[in-house]
Parts: sequence; structure tokens; C-alpha cells
Amino acid sequence: MQQATRKERRIQGRIVFLAVLAVLAFVGFSIRLYQIQIVHGAEYASQAHASYTTTLGVAATRGEIVDSNLESIVVNDTTYSVTFDYNYFPHEDTEESSQKQNVIIATLIGILSDAKEKWNDTLPLSSEEPYTFAKDRETSIANLKTNLRLAEYATAEHCMLAMIEKYHLEKYSEKQQRQIAGIRYEMELREFSSKIPFTFASSISKDSSYTIQEQSTNLPGVSVSLVPVRKYLTGKTACHLIGTVGLLDEEEYASLKDSGYSYNDVIGKSGVEQAAETALRGVNGVRTLWKDDNGKVIKEEETQTPIPGDSVVLTLDLKLQRRVESSMQEIVSYMKSMGGRGSGNDIKSASAVVLDLKDNAVLACASWPNYDINSYYDKYGELINDPGNPLFNRALDGGFAPGSTFKPAMAVAAMNENLINTSYTFYCGSWYNHYASQGLRIHCMANHGNANVVYAIGKSCNCFFCEMGRILGIERMNKYCRQFGMGVKTGIEIGESEGVLAGPEEREEAGGIWVPADSSQAAIGQSDNMITPIQLATYVSTIANRGTRYSTHLIKSTISYDGNVHVKEPEVACKMDVRPDVWDTLQQGMLLTATNGTATRFFVGAGYRFAAKTGTAEAGNGGSDHGVFIGYAPVENPTVAIAVLMENGTATGSGKLARKVMDAYFETMSEGISDTPKNTLLS
Repeated sequence: MQQATRKERRIQGRIVFLAVLAVLAFVGFSIRLYQIQIVHGAEYASQAHASYTTTLGVAATRGEIVDSNLESIVVNDTTYSVTFDYNYFPHEDTEESSQKQNVIIATLIGILSDAKEKWNDTLPLSSEEPYTFAKDRETSIANLKTNLRLAEYATAEHCMLAMIEKYHLEKYSEKQQRQIAGIRYEMELREFSSKIPFTFASSISKDSSYTIQEQSTNLPGVSVSLVPVRKYLTGKTACHLIGTVGLLDEEEYASLKDSGYSYNDVIGKSGVEQAAETALRGVNGVRTLWKDDNGKVIKEEETQTPIPGDSVVLTLDLKLQRRVESSMQEIVSYMKSMGGRGSGNDIKSASAVVLDLKDNAVLACASWPNYDINSYYDKYGELINDPGNPLFNRALDGGFAPGSTFKPAMAVAAMNENLINTSYTFYCGSWYNHYASQGLRIHCMANHGNANVVYAIGKSCNCFFCEMGRILGIERMNKYCRQFGMGVKTGIEIGESEGVLAGPEEREEAGGIWVPADSSQAAIGQSDNMITPIQLATYVSTIANRGTRYSTHLIKSTISYDGNVHVKEPEVACKMDVRPDVWDTLQQGMLLTATNGTATRFFVGAGYRFAAKTGTAEAGNGGSDHGVFIGYAPVENPTVAIAVLMENGTATGSGKLARKVMDAYFETMSEGISDTPKNTLLS
């Protein structure tokens, strides 16, 4: 009996437990049903009727650019941008929809015109009648004619008439027709669609943004938002290195669209901005729009957060870069004040490169004339038409005859090929006459008598090195020059010229004939040799490193948004097979240059010992000679290499600038003592 009672109680307990569980489940389902039907009913109902989704890119914040000490060079500021969102903008393929677009665009143009602000328009037609095609836009012009289904011979006027008809612009004034047509064509060009918004204006003022927002009810699909924009903090300093950004053009988009770029993306156009594009760009996010059967957006949210780009750390030392550029401007002004023909008062340009010997990192790289990078786009027309060509980076792209700075390479080649040794001498009577029968006599600046290789380097004897050119021949000469980094790219990331090494092939391409005497002229840095300043710096760095040539580089490392650092390791580009005694002898000659040779006057009283080589190259334009200077210091434990080139600036200009730059380096590095008072020119 008791056993039956216990059994009944267990059964009753289970029944109660199951009943409670059922009640809890019912309550839970009821709450969830309430949430679905009442709390989120409208939202879920809309989603239930959603027929498709559209995804839009969300631009990642571009990485910053800093110098080797993490001083900011390029940062992100914010500005107001005006964009068209296809999902809300009139876009039906009807004349009525086209007219609505025109009204919106005309309204926006009126607002920005009154505020004297710009909008995006790359139409290759002049802004007013008579219409003409833009210069140097052949590809864009051809694409315009193709898109308008016009013949190749169509004129600019024909293109404008076709756009007036296509975009229904008949009722607008001529000025408005051109303005609206420019935007309508730009929208097509940049593939304005449900997935690709169109940027009408990239940067407008706060006041204009308020005006547009006040009229938002009449501007469907037009939005104004704060967007990141590049801010260049250094002005003219390092302007040729930093580079610019801008919207993709037609050719860039065609090559990059498969890499995830849209036509409205900003991309690096030049300099570091272009070279480090992959790191700086970051990863775009995604914004998803849900639409109903009628195409109406019923919900939108950011479904993938953008990842900011990496910060790029340069090898540049901004403090040194500023000193180099200010010294350059000072010397240029001094040279312009000189009197007399050939004095350097007709100086056209100047450049200087400073390399860290341990890995050929660019510590400073300056080119004059320069410009303020902040005004690049606003004053592009003035800059491109400036006869001084300030946009041209002489340090990386300017090819010049190296003059006597070529001679150390010839000395290495002749000694290493066992054609001469330290006991070898050649008589200099101030003229090299070996090819006199062929009409070639080369003058030397002095009568050096019997000169050995050390003396010939220090005194820069043309006769001695003309003979080296003769006995070496151009093929062996150029083999060593390429190993030194001349006539080949140095490796710097932002683009450079290969330069030119004189030789039969180069001469034949120019329509001439190479003769043996040309080797002698090439050996003293003349003939067809055209070397860039950064190649000269790489060359002298290789000398200081006793035959090890590193790839020259401007980018030190990258730092990701979450703090991960990727450092660029040194790269050996060439290891020359040259005997140690050859380097010892060469250093003696270059030290003699600075202590009792052609560069002595520039380094009197310096607190460091310098190995140097001066150079004077005929300009060939009737002006003053080019001045060239290379060197490294301190001789006992070299840490830095330098190359200076003054176009029509004479050896005096290049030597003075080299001293100023070296003093600045040792002051900046807190090594050595500079005896050159600030703001004082050397006599």
C-alpha cells in the first residue's frame, strides 16, 4: 500500500513538472510571437516582402604618411562631399526622369557657382563656345565620340549637340547645357548605378552644405556628408616625393576594376601616394540596402565595417629635408646674384640626395624649382605651363652629364682589370692628344705631369682618365657603371628614370656613329652619358660600402590600424667583385679631393673628414656649366652619401651646397661639429 502511494506521488510530481514546463514554453512562445507580430511586425513584414538587396561600398579611411621620426606629413582631414544615391535619385529610362535629373543638377550647380566652388566634370570639351576638345585627352575624346555614337571625324560642336539631344537640355542656356552635360556624361562614365553612387562634388564648404541640405526635399537622392580628405602638412617640403591623389580616370578604372575599385574611388596618382597605394588604401566596407518589389528601399545598414589603411613610414628625416631645401634655395639665390658669363647666374635647377649608407635609405631628396602641394590642383594650369617646370623631379628623373664624378668608376674598372696599379703614371701636358689625328684633343684644367691614379682623382686629371677610357673600352666601362647603379634603376619605389650610358647602341639609335675616341670622352663623364642625381648618390654609396650596392628606398615600414609593424628589410642589388686594395686606393684619391684637390675650398674647417669628387659638365646650351658633386663621410666610419647637381650652376654652386648639406646632416644626427655659421655662404 505504501509502495503504491509513493509511486502515485512520483507520477503526480512528473505531471506537475511537465505542466510547468509546458506553461513556460507557452509563455516563451507567446512573448516571441508578440515581439514578431507587435514589436517588430512592420519591420519583418517589410523584409518578408523584400524582393532583393543591393550592396554599396563604404570607403575606408586612407592611411597617413609620416617621416622616419613619425612626424606627420600627410593626414586625413574632413570635408563635405555631395553624392547621388541611385536608389533614391530619379533614374528611370524616360524623358521625364531625365528632366528631373537636369533640374536637380542645375540647382546644385547654381548653389556651388554662387559660392565659387567646384564640382567634378572631366568632359574633354571647353567650358564655353566655340567648343573645342581639351589638349592631351585623345583617349577621352575618342571614348566620348564612341559613347555618343559619332564618327571619328566628329567635332567638339557635334559632340555638344549630341549631348543636348541625349540629355534633353534644349530649354537650358548654352552655359547650363555645357555644365549639365558635363555632369550627365560624368555619371555615365563613372557607371552610376544602384551599386555605385556618384560623387558630384568632392569638397565643398560648410555653408554650401547647409544650403543644399535646406533644399533636400527638392533634391531626392542627393546627400551631403563629411568625408575624409588628404591634408598635406609640409607644403613645399618633399612635394616631389609625397605625390597626389584623385579620382580614377578611364584608363585606371579599366585596369583596376577587377581589383575591387569603383569609378568613384580615390587613388594615389603619383609619388608615395601612388607607390604605397595598396597599403594606404585599406579595405572598403559594405552597406546593404533591402528593397521591395517596387524598388523602394525598406531598410539599410552597414553590414561590413571598413578597415582603415596602413600608415606609411618614410625613411625621410623631415628636419634634414627642410635644411637641405632651405640651403638649396640660399645657394640658388647666391648663384643668381653672381656677375659675368659662365658664373652660374643662369642656374636653371638644383637637386640633392642624401642616403643612409647602411641600406641606401633616402634621408633627404630635394629638387628645385618646387611647388606647394596643397595648391597642386588649384594651380595645375600655372604649374604645367611654368617654364621652370616645377612639377619635374630633377633628383629622380633629370638626366645630366656626370662630368668628372664619373672618374672614380673608371679608376675602379682600370685597377680591378689589372690595366693599371698604384705605380702606374700617365703624363698630362694639359692636352690629351691620342686622337688628335681624328680631330679630337681634350683639354685638362692644368699640366699635371706624370700622374698616378690617386693624384689623378684628387686633381681630376682629364688626360689620365681619357687614357683609362681608351684602354678599357666602352663595354668594360659600362659593365662597371651598371654595377655601381648608373644606367639602371636604383629601386626607389616612386618611379625614376633609367638614365643613359654612352655607347654604340645609344649612338646608333640617335642616328650617329660610335668611334673609339668616344670612349675617352665618356670616361670623363661627357659624350652621351646622362645620369640622374639619385643614381649618382647610389653610385657613391656603393663606393663607400666597398662594392655593395643596396636597393635605394624611400619607404621604411608600414603600421596597420591595429599596430602591426612591417619593416622593409635592406636589399642587396649588387655585390661587386672588386679587390680590397682597389677600394683603399680609391678612397685615398677621393680624400685627396677634399683635402688638397678640387673640393678643398669647400671643406676647410669641417669637423669631419670627407671623401669627395667634383664634376663640371658642359651644358651644351651656351650657358654656365653644370656643377656636380658626390661624396661620403666620415671617412673613418662612413654613414652618409651625398650627390648634388646644379643645372647651369657650376662646380662652385654644387660644392657650396654639398658643404651646407653635410653640415646639416651632422647637426641633425648630433654627430660632428659644423663650423659653417647659419645663414652664411662659403666664399
